[in-house]
Amino acid sequence: MPNTPYKVFIIPFRKQDFKNFKYMLFRKKSEKYWQYIDGIGKSNILPIKVAKRSAFKKICIPIVTDYFLLKTIVLFPAHFIADYIDYYDKGQYVIPGYYFAVDCTHIEITLSSDDVEYMWIDFEQGCGLLQADSDKTAFWELNERLVNDDLPQSL
Repeated sequence: MPNTPYKVFIIPFRKQDFKNFKYMLFRKKSEKYWQYIDGIGKSNILPIKVAKRSAFKKICIPIVTDYFLLKTIVLFPAHFIADYIDYYDKGQYVIPGYYFAVDCTHIEITLSSDDVEYMWIDFEQGCGLLQADSDKTAFWELNERLVNDDLPQSL
Protein backbone atom coordinates (compact mmCIF):
# COMPACT_ATOMS: atom_id res chain seq x y z
CA MET A 1 0.00 0.00 0.00
CA PRO A 2 1.41 3.42 -0.93
CA ASN A 3 2.05 6.17 1.59
CA THR A 4 -1.44 7.63 1.57
CA PRO A 5 -1.53 11.40 2.14
CA TYR A 6 -3.64 13.17 4.76
CA LYS A 7 -3.96 16.67 6.19
CA VAL A 8 -3.77 17.89 9.75
CA PHE A 9 -5.36 21.05 11.09
CA ILE A 10 -4.15 22.63 14.33
CA ILE A 11 -6.28 24.98 16.44
CA PRO A 12 -4.26 26.94 19.02
CA PHE A 13 -6.24 28.09 22.05
CA ARG A 14 -5.67 30.09 25.24
CA LYS A 15 -7.62 30.01 28.45
CA GLN A 16 -8.75 33.49 29.51
CA ASP A 17 -10.62 32.47 32.65
CA PHE A 18 -12.91 29.70 33.89
CA LYS A 19 -15.11 29.39 30.77
CA ASN A 20 -13.63 31.93 28.35
CA PHE A 21 -11.15 30.96 25.70
CA LYS A 22 -9.43 32.58 22.73
CA TYR A 23 -8.65 30.77 19.50
CA MET A 24 -6.09 31.57 16.85
CA LEU A 25 -6.91 31.82 13.16
CA PHE A 26 -4.55 32.54 10.27
CA ARG A 27 -4.69 33.82 6.74
CA LYS A 28 -2.33 34.67 3.98
CA LYS A 29 -2.41 38.41 3.40
CA SER A 30 -3.33 37.77 -0.23
CA GLU A 31 -6.44 35.73 0.73
CA LYS A 32 -9.77 36.68 2.24
CA TYR A 33 -10.52 33.62 4.35
CA TRP A 34 -9.29 32.64 7.80
CA GLN A 35 -8.17 29.11 8.62
CA TYR A 36 -6.15 26.94 10.99
CA ILE A 37 -2.50 25.95 10.80
CA ASP A 38 -2.30 22.93 8.54
CA GLY A 39 0.14 20.36 7.32
CA ILE A 40 0.36 17.40 4.98
CA GLY A 41 1.53 13.95 6.03
CA LYS A 42 1.63 10.44 4.70
CA SER A 43 0.51 7.19 6.27
CA ASN A 44 3.96 6.09 7.45
CA ILE A 45 4.13 9.15 9.79
CA LEU A 46 1.70 9.59 12.69
CA PRO A 47 -0.64 12.60 12.30
CA ILE A 48 0.40 13.98 15.73
CA LYS A 49 4.01 14.17 14.54
CA VAL A 50 2.95 16.08 11.43
CA ALA A 51 0.76 18.40 13.53
CA LYS A 52 3.59 19.18 15.95
CA ARG A 53 6.14 19.66 13.17
CA SER A 54 3.79 21.95 11.19
CA ALA A 55 2.91 24.12 14.21
CA PHE A 56 6.57 24.41 15.20
CA LYS A 57 7.61 25.33 11.67
CA LYS A 58 4.84 27.86 11.11
CA ILE A 59 4.43 29.55 14.53
CA CYS A 60 7.18 28.13 16.77
CA ILE A 61 4.96 26.14 19.14
CA PRO A 62 7.37 23.89 21.08
CA ILE A 63 7.13 20.20 20.19
CA VAL A 64 6.58 19.29 23.88
CA THR A 65 3.36 21.35 24.11
CA ASP A 66 0.11 19.52 24.93
CA TYR A 67 -1.88 18.55 21.82
CA PHE A 68 -5.36 17.05 21.82
CA LEU A 69 -6.89 15.00 19.01
CA LEU A 70 -10.46 16.06 18.32
CA LYS A 71 -13.14 13.63 17.12
CA THR A 72 -13.95 15.78 14.08
CA ILE A 73 -12.47 14.40 10.87
CA VAL A 74 -13.03 15.41 7.28
CA LEU A 75 -12.68 13.91 3.84
CA PHE A 76 -11.90 16.42 1.14
CA PRO A 77 -10.85 16.37 -2.51
CA ALA A 78 -7.31 15.09 -2.94
CA HIS A 79 -6.62 17.45 -5.82
CA PHE A 80 -6.33 20.29 -3.26
CA ILE A 81 -2.94 18.92 -2.24
CA ALA A 82 -1.76 17.57 -5.60
CA ASP A 83 0.64 20.49 -6.11
CA TYR A 84 2.28 20.03 -2.69
CA ILE A 85 3.20 16.37 -2.59
CA ASP A 86 5.06 13.92 -4.79
CA TYR A 87 3.30 10.79 -3.52
CA TYR A 88 -0.21 11.70 -4.62
CA ASP A 89 -2.02 8.76 -6.22
CA LYS A 90 -4.09 10.15 -9.09
CA GLY A 91 -6.72 7.47 -8.43
CA GLN A 92 -7.26 8.74 -4.89
CA TYR A 93 -10.11 11.22 -4.94
CA VAL A 94 -10.44 12.07 -1.26
CA ILE A 95 -8.02 12.23 1.64
CA PRO A 96 -8.69 12.38 5.39
CA GLY A 97 -8.08 15.42 7.55
CA TYR A 98 -7.53 15.31 11.32
CA TYR A 99 -8.08 18.16 13.75
CA PHE A 100 -5.85 18.85 16.74
CA ALA A 101 -6.08 21.48 19.46
CA VAL A 102 -2.97 22.85 21.16
CA ASP A 103 -2.85 24.74 24.45
CA CYS A 104 -0.95 28.00 23.87
CA THR A 105 -1.95 29.70 27.13
CA HIS A 106 1.67 30.47 28.04
CA ILE A 107 3.30 30.41 24.61
CA GLU A 108 4.51 33.39 22.63
CA ILE A 109 3.64 33.08 18.96
CA THR A 110 6.22 33.86 16.27
CA LEU A 111 5.17 33.70 12.63
CA SER A 112 7.60 32.12 10.19
CA SER A 113 6.34 34.15 7.22
CA ASP A 114 5.63 37.83 6.63
CA ASP A 115 2.91 36.77 4.20
CA VAL A 116 0.73 35.40 7.02
CA GLU A 117 -1.24 37.19 9.70
CA TYR A 118 -3.07 35.85 12.72
CA MET A 119 -5.54 36.94 15.33
CA TRP A 120 -6.89 35.66 18.62
CA ILE A 121 -10.68 35.53 18.59
CA ASP A 122 -13.48 34.30 20.81
CA PHE A 123 -15.94 31.59 19.81
CA GLU A 124 -18.59 33.92 18.38
CA GLN A 125 -16.08 35.75 16.19
CA GLY A 126 -14.64 32.48 14.93
CA CYS A 127 -18.04 31.16 13.91
CA GLY A 128 -18.40 34.12 11.57
CA LEU A 129 -14.91 33.88 10.07
CA LEU A 130 -14.53 30.19 9.26
CA GLN A 131 -15.89 29.03 5.91
CA ALA A 132 -15.60 25.24 5.72
CA ASP A 133 -18.29 23.28 7.55
CA SER A 134 -15.72 20.83 8.89
CA ASP A 135 -13.67 23.72 10.31
CA LYS A 136 -16.79 25.06 12.02
CA THR A 137 -17.59 21.60 13.42
CA ALA A 138 -14.07 21.18 14.83
CA PHE A 139 -14.24 24.69 16.27
CA TRP A 140 -17.58 23.95 17.95
CA GLU A 141 -16.25 20.63 19.29
CA LEU A 142 -13.17 22.27 20.79
CA ASN A 143 -15.16 25.07 22.39
CA GLU A 144 -17.64 22.61 23.92
CA ARG A 145 -14.83 20.43 25.25
CA LEU A 146 -13.05 23.43 26.79
CA VAL A 147 -16.18 24.93 28.35
CA ASN A 148 -17.13 21.52 29.78
CA ASP A 149 -13.56 20.70 30.88
CA ASP A 150 -13.67 17.59 28.67
CA LEU A 151 -10.51 17.59 26.56
CA PRO A 152 -9.21 14.15 25.61
CA GLN A 153 -5.90 13.00 27.04
CA SER A 154 -2.99 15.01 25.65
CA LEU A 155 -0.73 13.40 23.04
